[in-house]
Amino acid sequence: METKIFHPNNSALYFENKGTKILIDGIYGGVSATGETIRDVGMSEMPESYEGMLQQDQGIFQSLGLLLFSHCHHDHYDGEKASVYRGRHPQLPYFAPECRENNVAVTPCGEGISLIELDAVKIYVLPTEHLDLGKKLDRFRRVPHCSFFMDYGTETFFIAADGKLDDALYGVLEKNGLTQITCAFVNVIHLLTEENMAFLRRVKPMRIVLYHLPDYEDDYLNYWSLMKQAKKRYPSELSPLIAAKHMEWLEQ
Repeated sequence: METKIFHPNNSALYFENKGTKILIDGIYGGVSATGETIRDVGMSEMPESYEGMLQQDQGIFQSLGLLLFSHCHHDHYDGEKASVYRGRHPQLPYFAPECRENNVAVTPCGEGISLIELDAVKIYVLPTEHLDLGKKLDRFRRVPHCSFFMDYGTETFFIAADGKLDDALYGVLEKNGLTQITCAFVNVIHLLTEENMAFLRRVKPMRIVLYHLPDYEDDYLNYWSLMKQAKKRYPSELSPLIAAKHMEWLEQ
């Protein structure tokens, strides 16, 4: 692939292609308004070295071209940290669903889809429902959420985040000619539920990457065990499953 992709942990993804740098769900952690920590929901804080980049405007956080968030759950987003960073970079294009502080042009281009254009990349914003995590975690569904489709011309990327992958979403992609996917990023819940797997079987991405896993020591909700189950059930007709490693570049 031409595009370089770095994965810190949780759902953070950094894309770099021909000098254009995009970070998705890459500032996160802390304590929510209810007092809940990120470890309380079975995920991890930003790695120390990665957060050091944020504080010092180095590495990933040097000369960002676009900062995107799929939703405001604190394993994807930390409003306080993001606000401090954006205060140092007030011209940085920024988008989060239904956020009043958005400063990037988002153009509706069809029912259920909008477009952000940045240099040579087109980023399609796809409103999606948050995954159903059961009655105990039902509160997590009540939040604006979006998935992203990124088109670099020669390569395309689908970032599911915590979005529900259903027939309606496939219809939007098909109607807009966005079903050819070089690489799709999904989480373990997608791989263990039939509706979401049916979506992946229809689009058949060239590569499927599993992400959104905590550091092993923080995994009190057993996501790593679920990953093992997902690998056993993974259908042979799909491209081999790749598990993204924390604080590493995705293998090309």
